[in-house]
Amino acid sequence: LNSVELSTELFPFDPTLDGPDGLLPDIPSKLFSEGQFARVPFITGTNLDEGTLFTSPTINSEQQVRNSIIANFSPPIVSVRELNDTSNMLLKLYPDIPALGSPFNTGNQTFGLSSVFKQAAAIDGDLSFQSQRRNFNEVAAKAGLKTYGYLFTEPQPGSGQLG
Repeated sequence: LNSVELSTELFPFDPTLDGPDGLLPDIPSKLFSEGQFARVPFITGTNLDEGTLFTSPTINSEQQVRNSIIANFSPPIVSVRELNDTSNMLLKLYPDIPALGSPFNTGNQTFGLSSVFKQAAAIDGDLSFQSQRRNFNEVAAKAGLKTYGYLFTEPQPGSGQLG
């Protein structure tokens, strides 16, 4: 448990790639793009503010956001330069403007946290959940499968201010 607590990764329990005959023979996005997935109809979805659950409430600088992106995508499957350039581009695309961050539709409210929290939560939610769901739906649909997707936008009772 100590290693999880000290980890710089958002999800320290990543799936382990276990070779050609294993359950995860390669990076899932690569397998999807190569058409290597079960051909069954499915439904998949995400929560609008999912990133708020996986973003540290102590985050308070864009450098910490950049460090988190790099830590979560290292070792990179692209060049280190491309990873750095991409993290810089993400910070431009997701500016530190509370009204644009997650939890969404809460204006400039920061719930006593740094405004960077909302920026980081929006990035985390899109990178870890929204983009993955969309990619899986698109790839499967192009392969002729019936796919159904949803984006759950209603806050859960008891989930607090952050969604």
